[in-house]
Amino acid sequence: MRLTKIFSVAVSILPLVSCVTDSDPVNSGVAVGDSLPHFAVTLNNGHTLATDSLKGKISVITFFNTSCQDCRKELPEIDKLREAYSANPDIVTFAIARNESAESIAAYWSANNLHIPWSAQPDNAVYSLFATVGIPRIYISDRQGIIVAAYGDTDSPSFASLSLKIESLL
Repeated sequence: MRLTKIFSVAVSILPLVSCVTDSDPVNSGVAVGDSLPHFAVTLNNGHTLATDSLKGKISVITFFNTSCQDCRKELPEIDKLREAYSANPDIVTFAIARNESAESIAAYWSANNLHIPWSAQPDNAVYSLFATVGIPRIYISDRQGIIVAAYGDTDSPSFASLSLKIESLL
């Protein structure tokens, strides 16, 4: 009886441990060819970023949570991309949290020397405009606001592949 109770508790917390396990096994969010959803977020530097402000720019949007191991592997790749294109004002790279506070993100960014502008989100409201399952999620949109690349938790891209995609849009 006691083992059953322990197992039951362990199973009930398992979804909190994994960063890619969600209740819906298939993403039914936006895809390549779709327009960016309408959203607005405030970044850690105080700037507000909205769908309309991305028109005319190439954007790289990453959804993450710092407790996610896959996100921890992908964020340095995104940071390299941000650094490589930081001199080009027509390329915007930023990260939006899924269920994470500003304090924990700031601490993680500091500890890992990341410089990607980020937006803390206490819930899934912005994330759910883009995806239904899994992080990290990375979207690249062209200057017209059309998604030209979308990556999920099973096909996280390298800096090289991200850079190739950006170069194809310049």
